[in-house]
Amino acid sequence: APQDADGNYDPNGTVQWVVGTGGKNHAAVARPRHRLLNSQIADSRTFGVLQLILKPGRYNWRFIAVDGGTFRDGGVAHCT
Repeated sequence: APQDADGNYDPNGTVQWVVGTGGKNHAAVARPRHRLLNSQIADSRTFGVLQLILKPGRYNWRFIAVDGGTFRDGGVAHCT
């Protein structure tokens, strides 16, 4: 979720993506600490890539799973 420089939720803040789904094997994902990290979603079973499409004033994202992967996520967000 958008956050300020101290990691506090801020609707006008910066969104940070952490995607580590292209390695040799998976590791368990720690339970998200929403209050501290503003984590919104996590998966530790699916390999794939994050596609970001940047446009003036907005961006689209989509997680593309490898063949047979079942995890899905995507959306559109506005930015300034």
